[in-house]
Amino acid sequence: MKEGSTCRNANYFYRCNLIRKRISFPKFSVSKICNWLAPALCPICFGFQQDPSSIACNDCTTSIQPNVAGCSICNDYIESGSICGRCISSPPHFDCLIAPWLYKSPLDTLIGKAKFQQNYALASRLGHAAANYFLANYSDNLPQALVPVPLHISRLRERGYNQATLIAAAISKVSGIPILGNVVRKEHATVPQRELRFKERLTSLNQAFSAHKLPNIEHLAIIDDVATSGATLNTIAKALKHSGYQRIDGWCIARSKNNEIKLGDYATMV
Repeated sequence: MKEGSTCRNANYFYRCNLIRKRISFPKFSVSKICNWLAPALCPICFGFQQDPSSIACNDCTTSIQPNVAGCSICNDYIESGSICGRCISSPPHFDCLIAPWLYKSPLDTLIGKAKFQQNYALASRLGHAAANYFLANYSDNLPQALVPVPLHISRLRERGYNQATLIAAAISKVSGIPILGNVVRKEHATVPQRELRFKERLTSLNQAFSAHKLPNIEHLAIIDDVATSGATLNTIAKALKHSGYQRIDGWCIARSKNNEIKLGDYATMV
């Protein structure tokens, strides 16, 4: 794409974002107006893309690194076999973790925009693209319901939205799997995981979540943007299983591989 064309598209994208922020209509109406004013623009190169439901244009999508096969439970790096030593010695509370892509550039930047810059459309794109992957690569029975990772009420008030809920809504729209938004509750505020070292993440969420059982539902999928240490997923899965659910899967947009970092056991997350 020519430099002048890229600049014009970037300015066009910027103006439409200003419209989204300044018009005080309901969010649903603003979204429809912006979609009408601005055809789908690639969030990486700002060029037009033919498929508005994909994460980026065809050229930029090739720069997003797919998640290669790893441990069949935690999906982390593994040199040989199907289950990593960490999951063998200390099995997690969740049954499997699935993530289509690696948490590397440029996807890490896109997830950051969806998470911290109120980019609802981008969060929806991420969820839509991930849903297609989940449905195409899921060998077992699909979960009966989706559970977005909840925010503490103080963090929700500060941010104004929960990106996991936006991602779950897009996945639900594609898959037809309903969302259960009130099954898990975050009882107290914790230090953001990104500010902690890996070993600190293993215990920082202890007793942070509570859950309650709903009748006739046994299989759930926890929805989040990124899985790194697995601490958040494991802590929520523990609360859900203690409340009576039989199977808990993790569905995330991206996985951060920990092959260069020695992590603690899942048994420490109690």
